[in-house]
Amino acid sequence: MVSGNSMANIYVQGAAGWHEWPDFDARGRKAAALKARLIEHSAIEHVIYRAHEPGTFVACESGGALRLRLEAGQASCESRISWTSEGKNPLGYSGSSSPADREEIARVTADSEYRMPPGRSHNFFGSRRAGDLVGVCTTRV
Repeated sequence: MVSGNSMANIYVQGAAGWHEWPDFDARGRKAAALKARLIEHSAIEHVIYRAHEPGTFVACESGGALRLRLEAGQASCESRISWTSEGKNPLGYSGSSSPADREEIARVTADSEYRMPPGRSHNFFGSRRAGDLVGVCTTRV
């Protein structure tokens, strides 16, 4: 499903059927092969997907990945997010973080090309209609 904001929701069947989440990190799985092919495509800037660890999302490109982990507080406004980079950080955020709140995240991401707070991945993938993997298209093609 392609949306008007340069992204495409991709729905992927898990290894045991549609009732199971696909594992995009498991080597040898079709989901991982699809992720790799999308990352290498010239029209895709990066992909974002739900990891198998609860509350974890990954944004990746050919040069690296950013793992985002949501640590929910008592109220949704108290949620904190931490992240680690593996190779090049596709969103340009600095290194890794200890759990950060909304204000800290806004400071860290303010000068990056992708100022959308990392917590939006959790909000997006929390929707029942969200794809299993999102391809973010580039405007440089």
